[in-house]
Amino acid sequence: MGEGAGAGFAGDPARALLRIRDQQGRLCGLGFVADRHGTVVTAHEAVAGVPRLVLHTPGGQSRVLGPESVDLLPGHGLALLRTAAVGGLPGPALPIGRTAVTGPVAVPHQRWEDGAPALARGGPIGRERGRCGDGALVRTVPGVLVLDLPVTPPAGSPVLDPETGAVLAVVAPRVRAVAGPGVAAVPLAAVPGPEDSPLGRLLARNGADAPAFGRALNLGGALRLTGAQLEAAAAGPGRIAALAADRVDRPDGLSGEEPQDVLTVLLGESGSGRSTELAALAVRRAGAAQPLPTLWLRGADLAAGDRTLGDPLRRRLALAAREFGVPEVDPGELAALCANAGRPLLVVLDGLEEAPLALSARWLTAGLEWLRAHRARALVACRPDGWEQLGPWRSTARALWLGPLTDDAAARAGRRYGLPGTFLAPAERGHPLALRLAGELRGAGVHGPVGSRAELFDGWLDLACLTVARRVARTPGGPRRHRRGGPAAAGEDARQVRRLAAVAAGRLHEAARLMLGAGDGALPAADFARLFPDAGGWARAVREERLLVPAGAGYRAGHEEWGEWLQSLHLDLDAALRLLLEEPGMPEVPEVPDGPEEGGAAGVGADGADPDGAGAVGGAVGAGGGAGRAPGSGGTLRTPAAGASGGAERWTRADAVPTAAAPASAAPASADPASAVLASAVPRAVGEVRGGVGRGRVGVVAGALRRVGRVRGAAVLDGWLRRVRAALERAERGGEADWWAARLLVAGIAASPEPSAHRELLELLAERAGRDERFGPAFWTGLPLPVAERVALLGRLAGDPGRAEVARTAAAELLTADPRGVLPLLCAWYGRTSGGAERAGNAEETGNAEETGNAERTGNAGETGNAKEAERAERAAALADELLYEHRALALDELTEALVATAHPRADALLGRLAEREPSALCRAVDRWSHDPRPERHVAAAVHALRTAPHAGGSGAQLLRLAARTLLAREDEPALHGAALALLVRDPAGRAEHLPAVLAGYRAGDPFLTAEVLAGLLAEHPAPVLAAVRERLRVPGARAGEGLRVLAGAADPAVARSGLLLAAELLREDPERAEEVARHLDAALDAGWDGRPLLDAVLAAGPAVRARFAPVLAAPGGGREELLDALLAAERDGRVLAAVVEALAARHAGHPERRVRELLLLVAERWPGADAALVRCAGRWAGFARLLASWPEDAPPPPLGPRLARLRALAASGRDPQYAAAEAERQVDRPGGRLTGHTKGVPVPGQGRAHGTL
Repeated sequence: MGEGAGAGFAGDPARALLRIRDQQGRLCGLGFVADRHGTVVTAHEAVAGVPRLVLHTPGGQSRVLGPESVDLLPGHGLALLRTAAVGGLPGPALPIGRTAVTGPVAVPHQRWEDGAPALARGGPIGRERGRCGDGALVRTVPGVLVLDLPVTPPAGSPVLDPETGAVLAVVAPRVRAVAGPGVAAVPLAAVPGPEDSPLGRLLARNGADAPAFGRALNLGGALRLTGAQLEAAAAGPGRIAALAADRVDRPDGLSGEEPQDVLTVLLGESGSGRSTELAALAVRRAGAAQPLPTLWLRGADLAAGDRTLGDPLRRRLALAAREFGVPEVDPGELAALCANAGRPLLVVLDGLEEAPLALSARWLTAGLEWLRAHRARALVACRPDGWEQLGPWRSTARALWLGPLTDDAAARAGRRYGLPGTFLAPAERGHPLALRLAGELRGAGVHGPVGSRAELFDGWLDLACLTVARRVARTPGGPRRHRRGGPAAAGEDARQVRRLAAVAAGRLHEAARLMLGAGDGALPAADFARLFPDAGGWARAVREERLLVPAGAGYRAGHEEWGEWLQSLHLDLDAALRLLLEEPGMPEVPEVPDGPEEGGAAGVGADGADPDGAGAVGGAVGAGGGAGRAPGSGGTLRTPAAGASGGAERWTRADAVPTAAAPASAAPASADPASAVLASAVPRAVGEVRGGVGRGRVGVVAGALRRVGRVRGAAVLDGWLRRVRAALERAERGGEADWWAARLLVAGIAASPEPSAHRELLELLAERAGRDERFGPAFWTGLPLPVAERVALLGRLAGDPGRAEVARTAAAELLTADPRGVLPLLCAWYGRTSGGAERAGNAEETGNAEETGNAERTGNAGETGNAKEAERAERAAALADELLYEHRALALDELTEALVATAHPRADALLGRLAEREPSALCRAVDRWSHDPRPERHVAAAVHALRTAPHAGGSGAQLLRLAARTLLAREDEPALHGAALALLVRDPAGRAEHLPAVLAGYRAGDPFLTAEVLAGLLAEHPAPVLAAVRERLRVPGARAGEGLRVLAGAADPAVARSGLLLAAELLREDPERAEEVARHLDAALDAGWDGRPLLDAVLAAGPAVRARFAPVLAAPGGGREELLDALLAAERDGRVLAAVVEALAARHAGHPERRVRELLLLVAERWPGADAALVRCAGRWAGFARLLASWPEDAPPPPLGPRLARLRALAASGRDPQYAAAEAERQVDRPGGRLTGHTKGVPVPGQGRAHGTL
């Protein structure tokens, strides 16, 4: 049997077997423990009929069991003894196998004669049906095994699989129904029966509690294997547990329930804590009350030739099995086994960007099918850029995003590391890796503060190199390792440690250069062994300090973001951009086969033969000579030659650049340094198209851009970014250059030391919003600009219809995050200045001849440009309206203050809308403004109080009255007293007190005391109000309509009659007031009042006045028939009659047809022009045309006239009456005579198809 799989039990049966005796000491049989609760399995015949049992353990203990502790299973020939593990387990649990007996078996037992342990070996000779029990309790036992054994062991002896040590059956000699050769045994493997039976539950517990391997693999064995793989994963034993211990609770972390989806993707930037979250989840699963299986992979574990996810899992499981000393297991079998046990396997795949091969869509699809087929789940962690490259996984995966730590989580992490609040800059306090490294620096005695992440990485590198040097300086017999940051060991040579620290720094920088030249970004194992040999303790020191950790076939930086920073110090940025952006003159990248090419770097490095390497790479340390300083830090940053693209600069190291060997199938290596430090002809990670630089290296290039900004300033960085933008405009969408340009632009702007310096570049990028999702809302909301500048940029976007939605989404996010700060900035969109003038000014300031020339060429189109800018400003203002109104609930009081401070018509209009929908907020605002010392706020209080009053009630109305009294008390602002009085007279309780002042103000023409104010007083005080109106209308220039509108809503007939008499008086005095008087008459008639008091004045007026009243009297309803008849009784003027005809035609549907025909006949008799007017009106109103065309035969004859006759004739022939009217008018009025021979006309649809107007 395999070691560790049960061989120990077969070799020493006494360790596993329990003796079962009766109270007289007679041996009844044997048994074995099957679970952690101490349940003992034995044969039914060993315990049946024995009232009390004595159980003897291998350790010499004995336990007495009564009938209540015995479960008899006669249908299986078995019995279960429940010891409840009192006093500890009776013995070690044996695993129960899952397969039937088909080959050799081993039966450990005790000899009858002397009780000595023995082992009987044999094999199966057949199967038969047995029986168990006595008398009426006899049960049939199917599938009884007959074994060929040299002796007959006691009942209850376990039958083991010699290879795996798993129990397959239990010896039961008397279960045979018919005597014969061989020994009977009842099987345990694949016992039929319900899972909820006592035996089914025991088998489930045994599978979890007693691990078995090989072909007997069970859940316990699977958990042991996955646990062993988890312990050895990543960078050696303990790394998973150490990462998990470093986790801090965070809202966006994996602190909830287990992943339930087939595929979950955790996205986060480098250093955001992705691996920590995965490790915490894995440790939590492994340490649960019911442990859950987890397998850990990282991208570097994938290899060329892997067809599915099961291939790398098989390799990792095989390694764990060899270390554990058990047979290898198929990952699919393990996953299915775990799923059957109700504990699905979770595959954790960290660092997908590290994959050294191209993960094609076929591979991704196969991996997803593997998970589904074996009912497993996967949790993948990668950078946000990796999400778009997941291909078939994206439609299935559930995406989780890790952002910066919340303030609370960051504070808790800072307290854990003992960091004071000012140790890190505000921008770094929510970054998990920054907090962790800062904690190590603090523990080493660094008191801070640390200004930037680059400074933090540099300091941590110094500390790590110093610790490595101390490790290397110790001899094998020296003092024990002291904790990091503690006092130096006695006898430590400080000079030697400093020298070794410098050597460690040089070797690490050399490793970074070699990693740049590697296709997958890893340091080959051979180069690691050369730089950090085992001799002298270099390799062990570097590994234990987690500077470089094993990953796949090579080594990678222990902290991904720190490693990218270290590599970025050595990147030739100019050459890298020419390669990545496919700038003109750059050679094409050759294609290479699948899989990474093995290629070392033939650069300068340490001599592995030197125990401490002091003389080998000491020259790699920079001019400062301190540990952790970048090689070549004494070098210069060279500015570009004249005319270089984008005004960018190129910086290089002062020392030599290692040259990466080109693949055999590739073109010869370029002499350009970029080709050496950033390998190009390698397969990309995460399913990308072959050729070019892997997209997973974007962090290194972005780090080089950050260094430019940090060292040379934002102005120089802007030149590089403009160069990248030029490549973005030039590149084909979806190509490699397009991808790199977009990512580098986003990263470069985000890392700029002065983002405001890129305002012009951002305005150029704004043109891509709406058509390029990479510059969508997330880009604009995440800009490291002050909020005011971000909102101003969004205002420019809002003016373009194609980009307005981007601006809306981004502005809404900013508004939700900080409503008080963003509200005034959005209000500024109302008065946004013209962007064209601003750009022209920029052109003049910079002296850009091209822009100035463009401005001159477009000078002739100035008016068009101004119109377009006005449209853009109007669209931005409209969007601001929508945003402010939709999100008004975020901060209503702050919104009202921002709007009133804007002093823009749109802001006033929005305040008006808020008065209707949010009157309580406007009431509070009016109260505040009335007490504000600024006069303009008093005006706002007066205006918006009147707007809000109709919608306010309760406490809001009380606030308005208090504000009105405050305004009324300001003697130095009499212009606002009218508004205060208009508010106060709305209150019935105070109306009488303020009525005289209100009427006096109305008579004086106060703009706040309008007709609506007096109309509300008319019912209670008709006489003084009527007198005030009459007096006001006597003032020269007074508008009659305003005064009459006061009287239009009168409820008293006497007041209404007085109003009509006043209107008649006004009409006699000034006929030019006919329009306003006619409107008053129309309102009075609609209200049901008698209009005769005004009729005499109308009839006595001139034709122009009567024509104005004709449409009012010809309208249907309201007792107008009598008044119209009185008007037409003696009317002969064509203007008046034409107005009557048009009014009847327009509103003919409101009159009975008979009444319309009578009136038309009356008009036609008195007016020769009626024929033309009738046909013209028929052409305008289809219903009126049909009325004329379908004149009843029993009615008086229709009016005479050539046009009307032609209309009727055409309609009778099938023409649409309205079209016939137009045709009749054209034919009759055509020059040359009426009804000429040219009668065909244009085709007109028949009546049944009529629609619309001409």
